[in-house]
Amino acid sequence: MLCQSILGQSDEEIIEEYFRSDRIMRDPSVATLKVVKGRFDKQKFTGAPREAMVDTLEFVRKKYTAVCPGYLDAIGFDQVWRDRFVACQIQDSSKLR
Repeated sequence: MLCQSILGQSDEEIIEEYFRSDRIMRDPSVATLKVVKGRFDKQKFTGAPREAMVDTLEFVRKKYTAVCPGYLDAIGFDQVWRDRFVACQIQDSSKLR
């Protein structure tokens, strides 16, 4: 969500992508993640129902006005860091061509 916000995706795009991921992970035909003994259960942290993402974005907006820059500035991920992140994303995507 944070990365998507930095890259300029709308709340609806973010919600839809998490929701699509959640549906895929709940599909019994999709291979599930293996749980290694002694580690946390990754299944419990996989996917995000639509309502969870809506509530999360709503909370962040109420408390910080926005995800980007509001919340990100509050945690020290300021414009300089965001610019570096975007530059890395652009550089990585150019390698795919």
